[in-house]
Amino acid sequence: MFRIKLSSIAIGLILGTLIKRRVLDRDIEYAPVDASAPSNAKVLAVCSLLCWITAIVAGRLLAYFTFGDVGVDD
Repeated sequence: MFRIKLSSIAIGLILGTLIKRRVLDRDIEYAPVDASAPSNAKVLAVCSLLCWITAIVAGRLLAYFTFGDVGVDD
């Protein structure tokens, strides 16, 4: 579970960098006000959200699926 959490955080950071480079660094100063976001920006945003939600859920599940036998003597 910990590896899933760290992997999703790493992928989320990579996606954040891609969003910054491909969407936010564009010169959109002259874009019309009613223009919608590009489809690649939407896909990157959804993937990024899924990665961060996975990291949060995996972090919450760590307590239930790891270290259950710590301190237990047989």
